[in-house]
Amino acid sequence: MTSSRKWLALFVSALVASPIFVFLHELGHYAAGAFLGFSVKLHYGQVTGTMPKEAIVWRGDAVQASAGPLVQAVLALTGFVWLRRLRQHRREATATTRDWLATITIVLNAGPWFRGIAEPLGSSQLVDEALVSEASGPPAWLLPCLLGFLAVIAIFATIQLHPPGNRLLPFVCVGLGGAIGFFAWIRIVGPFLLP
Repeated sequence: MTSSRKWLALFVSALVASPIFVFLHELGHYAAGAFLGFSVKLHYGQVTGTMPKEAIVWRGDAVQASAGPLVQAVLALTGFVWLRRLRQHRREATATTRDWLATITIVLNAGPWFRGIAEPLGSSQLVDEALVSEASGPPAWLLPCLLGFLAVIAIFATIQLHPPGNRLLPFVCVGLGGAIGFFAWIRIVGPFLLP
């Protein structure tokens, strides 16, 4: 496969994987809400519902809010462990399709947390994480900021697991494909499939 085809494959893979990961994030919220006894409905970019008055749950809204980011964390960690095991004894070898699938999993699940560093005091973009942080006691910006720093470490470690000389462009393809996939899901496909 030529290098331009590899970059195209990475782009397309990220384009497809991004909506899947957004759906899994929302599915985490849905499952937590249903488990807690909330009346929940799954939509393309959010879960709506209410907590019944008779259900006494310690900060049930924060527990439900934490479920989506927890799904992302599990996926990112799984991708990193998978990539590390694949690359452990062949760091100088060209990345395989499985290596890049693991990388896509890490980048698309940990990458969004960069926003926690970009606007730490106004972390309105990371609403779930800010709610969980505030409900736990610290300021709303603390958890998004911590997750942002963890994302930097995870992405840097992921880049280090790939061979030198051909790292930047494939990661740009993954990031660009993921961003376009996210917006395609939020603006076009998601509203059609899960209004």
